Amino acid sequence: MKIAYISTYPPTPCGVAEYTKSIVEMLKGYSNVEITILADRLTRQEAYVDDLGIRVVPCFKPGEADYGQLLEALESYGPFDILHIQHEFGLFPPLNKTVEAFGKAKKHCRKLVITLHTIVHGALKRKSRHQRKLCRLADGIVVHSVLQEFELWNQGVNMAKVWRIPHGTPVSELSKMSKEEALKRLGLPELKDKFIFASVGFLRRDKGQDLLLEAFRKLKQVKPNVVLMLAGLPHSFSKSNYAKDFNGNLGDGVVYLKKYLSREEVALAVRAADVVVFPYREAPCKVSVSGAFRTALGGFKPVICTRVPRLVECSLLAPEATVPPNHVSALAEKMAEAVEHYEEFAEACRPLMELAAETTWDKIACKHLEMYKCLLRKIEEVRAVAG
Repeated sequence: MKIAYISTYPPTPCGVAEYTKSIVEMLKGYSNVEITILADRLTRQEAYVDDLGIRVVPCFKPGEADYGQLLEALESYGPFDILHIQHEFGLFPPLNKTVEAFGKAKKHCRKLVITLHTIVHGALKRKSRHQRKLCRLADGIVVHSVLQEFELWNQGVNMAKVWRIPHGTPVSELSKMSKEEALKRLGLPELKDKFIFASVGFLRRDKGQDLLLEAFRKLKQVKPNVVLMLAGLPHSFSKSNYAKDFNGNLGDGVVYLKKYLSREEVALAVRAADVVVFPYREAPCKVSVSGAFRTALGGFKPVICTRVPRLVECSLLAPEATVPPNHVSALAEKMAEAVEHYEEFAEACRPLMELAAETTWDKIACKHLEMYKCLLRKIEEVRAVAG
């Protein structure tokens, strides 16, 4: 089976890039699977073979509707059995040029699959109209949550095309590492006796790190032994000035790892924490999921989440660990509760740990492969009937 992914790809700092690499890392172990990545040109320009032995062909620039090199790459390296587009609006502009290019791309594959990492509500008329065009074009549509699935249903998308495949959870040997060892590896051994809250991932307004800082300062007044570890940089595609507020001294007890973290460093930051906090604001009319949230689950650490669509699994499985969005006092109180009643709080989060075990990347890659086989089988069934 020849599979091609149109996606950002490491070393480009992007959640979708890490998502794609996590899938292909597992799929490459299957026999008779040949993978090509039709990748972004942000960090590499020439075709190469990556550390997994996968052919990577840089051929598009995120955010620009110039698809000439992409179509040339499809002509050169195709045809493929499956062409799988990892879609985000910030990567592929909602323009007719994008739909036309994907329509031309479809000529180079037997089946076209699109993962919609963010789904927009019908109230966003231009984007939702574009979204429906993509759905009509695709043979298979991957979504990550039931909220996303039924938003497409509300917009009249053919549900026979929709496959709900959860976001994968990274579980590795680092998931067993002690807090003390993780802190040593991060160069922070002096924090081993502190109660550590962590926020890991891109600095963005919708991720609410400013709210977390405010809540932490309230908490620090009554719980002096706490530390807040912030880890991450602004998103590489962001034009916001949000991150400038995190320059300089952030206050007593705040440790800022100001860098783009490798997979290993993210896992270490999670293992070093006692609780990982997701104080997200939600952009209205958008439904997505959080890869950073899954990373925390893969470290088997308790979490505190705001009740927003991106974190719906926490609301469903561990409602005791949630707070309303944009509510600093409620967040500070929940953090204090975690410090004072840690064992009970961790127990309340146990269903999320079970979710992590059910959605490891090997299982998610297997679900993708099953989908691909099913889509291709339909072609053979049609041929058999026709013959």
